[in-house]
Amino acid sequence: MTVGAVAGHYFGEAGRPPCRAGSRPGRRRVTGAGGPCTSPPGEGDIARRRRVRAVHQPGAAAPPSAAAGASATSAGAAAASTGSAQFPERTLPARWWAWAAAAPADRNPVADRTGRWCAEGQPADVWFLAGTFGEEGVRRRCTVPAGRPVYLPLLNRVCPLESGRSAESAIEGCAFADRRTSATLDGRALRAKEDTSGGAFHLEGAEALGLGAGDVVAWGIWAGPVTLAPGRHTLVISGSAADFAVGVAYTLTVR
Repeated sequence: MTVGAVAGHYFGEAGRPPCRAGSRPGRRRVTGAGGPCTSPPGEGDIARRRRVRAVHQPGAAAPPSAAAGASATSAGAAAASTGSAQFPERTLPARWWAWAAAAPADRNPVADRTGRWCAEGQPADVWFLAGTFGEEGVRRRCTVPAGRPVYLPLLNRVCPLESGRSAESAIEGCAFADRRTSATLDGRALRAKEDTSGGAFHLEGAEALGLGAGDVVAWGIWAGPVTLAPGRHTLVISGSAADFAVGVAYTLTVR
């Protein structure tokens, strides 16, 4: 998305811009930046959950995954803690895309401008946050269950796995070479790192993102999983690549 994700989600090929008014959607999508452009969905209960199936390429070495964590303080107490042992990190980007794709266009957390749909389709073990389809200045309010780790993209992208191409090669081609990202949690820098799907996976039900079903790979700059202390927190993220930019300010209430 980009549905992605918290900071930006965009689908496409490297070096190609996102859609502009009047342009025709293509077959790839970014919640970040990229190739044949795709138009974002409109504003907006999960009709049904879709599945994600790992499809690792034989003989193709998956690039190393990068876990992202952070620590911050609020009123002198620990506000966040990094979690990683319970999550194989390379699976989270694929799970995030499945979550974003499962939401219908009128309830999609990436297109949401207020945070009304932030709880849409959330899994039981992690809480995903989203970016935008290329908008800056978006403000959202979201209530997060206490103890649920938060995971989010600052800039992310999904690309189709073309016939005869290895997943490793597709991931390399999906990454943005020229990107800028930042994230702060309660005024302190939140650490984020590059992470990928680690291989190909099958994405279904992505009509709200302008995508059909198929095998894809995912790349992005991600933060988390990070567990926030109970209370109110301010999370500000931004990301840009080429002429695509995203900015979201979250007010998170953990309880």
